[in-house]
Amino acid sequence: MANFAGRVVLITGASAGLGEGTALHFAKKGAKLSLTGRDTTRLEGVAKRCLECEIPDGDILTLTGDLTDAAFRKTTIEKTVAKFGRLVVLVNNAGLVFPGESMGMSETQFDQTMDLNMKAPFLLSQVAVPHLEKTQGNIVNITSLSGNRAFLEDQETVNPLGRLRTPQDVAEAIGYLAFDAASYVTGQIHLVDGGGGCAFK
Repeated sequence: MANFAGRVVLITGASAGLGEGTALHFAKKGAKLSLTGRDTTRLEGVAKRCLECEIPDGDILTLTGDLTDAAFRKTTIEKTVAKFGRLVVLVNNAGLVFPGESMGMSETQFDQTMDLNMKAPFLLSQVAVPHLEKTQGNIVNITSLSGNRAFLEDQETVNPLGRLRTPQDVAEAIGYLAFDAASYVTGQIHLVDGGGGCAFK
């Protein structure tokens, strides 16, 4: 079982959903957590639930802001390293999906999606890499197979496991990729879809 005691894990988009599930997973494994989100109230709620996993109060840092802002990206890394002295894992989880068909997406929506889902994790990684090189750490990037609820509901009926994935399902995969056991795994796309990608027609 992976033990992240003493390892510093930065998780973006940690105020809900997969980010929240990942934060709780790493808290249970004893990691020191740096959590970002855009909703202060929800982010602090996640931090409180992480503390209920019996990690010290001093082992959690919360940072509220917009990752499309260069100053916030820089501040996120600087404050994480200033508090904990290092960075071992970066989980780029923050993302945005607009409902509806892609052909109906406005230019503004497209730009917002690309800025947060593509540019922000790349540029945040650039700032983080010098610190990750010192600890031989790693980056795990999270993306959604589809933001369409109907697609996901259809997957429930066709994937071999017959259920939707949970935040814990994804968090377990992240935990594996971020740990020593996956030290020879790099540059891979790791699907957590219950086999839906094989079954979907």
